[in-house]
Amino acid sequence: MAYCDLGKACANAGPLSDRERRLVKLALAIGAALEGAIHSHTRRARAEGIENAALDQVALLAKRWSESSDDRMGCSAT
Repeated sequence: MAYCDLGKACANAGPLSDRERRLVKLALAIGAALEGAIHSHTRRARAEGIENAALDQVALLAKRWSESSDDRMGCSAT
């Protein structure tokens, strides 16, 4: 019960929307290479109406970050 309460408190601790939180969770799962979590968060995102283009962009950004040190070396796309 305390773990669930912590999760709810974290989800409501800032200005991120449900959509943004879902995309962040997907990015974290991809970066950590957690296959089950990737599938789960992708299914949930689709069920919540998040468009494929957004899922594709998150996947590309998360995968690029997890495999490359370019951003950490001052070569940022943003």
